[in-house]
Amino acid sequence: TLQVSDAELYQQSKTQESYVRSADSDSFKNQLEKYELIFSMSGNQIEVLYSDKAEETHILNMKRAMISTLQVDEDVTTETDVNGVCETTITKDDEKIVKSKKLSDCSHRTSVETGILTATLKVPSDSLKVLNSESKCVYTLSKETIQTVVCKEKHLFRPFSAGYKSDSGAMTTVKQTLTLMKAISGNKISMVNTADFIESSILFDHSSEEATASNNMKDEFEQIMERLVKPNTVDQLTVQQDSAHEFSTMVFLLRKMDEKRMKRVW
Repeated sequence: TLQVSDAELYQQSKTQESYVRSADSDSFKNQLEKYELIFSMSGNQIEVLYSDKAEETHILNMKRAMISTLQVDEDVTTETDVNGVCETTITKDDEKIVKSKKLSDCSHRTSVETGILTATLKVPSDSLKVLNSESKCVYTLSKETIQTVVCKEKHLFRPFSAGYKSDSGAMTTVKQTLTLMKAISGNKISMVNTADFIESSILFDHSSEEATASNNMKDEFEQIMERLVKPNTVDQLTVQQDSAHEFSTMVFLLRKMDEKRMKRVW
């Protein structure tokens, strides 16, 4: 099981020289520590998660990221974790195991709705990708037990950058460190009633994003329709100066909707 404790949230603005404790730290701590996460492993791969029914999706996704670092198998070429289903390269460097992934090529990752029908294609060069993401985790083991893990992610967004031949663009880096403090041995195994939990996979859960996007589009569509059919001062339907723009926006929203979303507004 995973039980988080002593959680704190720090933040830093562009005017601050160092990180300071966030005003939301206590709230973040309560959410992250409230429920434990039960998970099962087969070998070195996580198979299934059991989370409390009241656990919020974004908190569970954070915990998925934490336990994803526990997966290290020298024989795998494909791995499923919080990032998706990814081709994985395992190498050894100075008695350490290095796990590398091209996150841009992973399947089961989030999708961005643009209103334009597109397909994701693997391109021969990383320099041609709009968003280039990669991950590298370095494991230090002792007697097959993980001692430390240092994972670094880099996400490079290239549009409107100076060029494709250099690391120019908007870049975000993420670093995660896991350190073994102590090991506790125990002979007693407690049985857990899984009926009290929700079963899920280690894949990032985008359901809350999809629901939010669906509701936002529905609300925006209805607001546009209300403005288009709103009568003038003499209760007559007339074309307004911005009616063409409003109609174009409405069509754009319809392009982004699937059948389920369209039934809500039509």
